[in-house]
Amino acid sequence: MQTEILYRPSYSLTVVKLGPNEGIRVEAGAMVSMSPGVTLETKMAGGILASLKRSMLGGE
Repeated sequence: MQTEILYRPSYSLTVVKLGPNEGIRVEAGAMVSMSPGVTLETKMAGGILASLKRSMLGGE
């Protein structure tokens, strides 16, 4: 994995270059773009009840 941080200090953007079979975990809504060969996998952190709690209380 190689990273490069652009546009410092305000509105920073990190470019991440992954090798074969490497992965990265990002916050929901944090990705700006991705290469065509990248696949996404989504998961609910904490399950359905935790998701409902976050949506009602506005937590991230």
